[in-house]
Amino acid sequence: MQIHPANASAEIAHAVRDARRAQGLRQEELALAAGVSTKTLHNLEGGTSGMRVDTLLRILQVLGLRLDVTPRAQSMPVWRERLDRSSEDAERSR
Repeated sequence: MQIHPANASAEIAHAVRDARRAQGLRQEELALAAGVSTKTLHNLEGGTSGMRVDTLLRILQVLGLRLDVTPRAQSMPVWRERLDRSSEDAERSR
């Protein structure tokens, strides 16, 4: 699944909720298995949680899901693109 940064919370929320339901788990059961509070899981599934990566990874692990971090195919890193555009804009405004 490719996740766009603007939709990351919502897309992760849907993936977690769908996987939990498919496995027949209640939020309380998943929270207990992952070592998190039910409120944390509720917030995650609601797309409103800003949580630590290790907490998210524990939840995903219990569900048999994973989070992959891979380089973009032949693409300049976003920070470099933004830096280059900012430099070009500064040059034009002089």
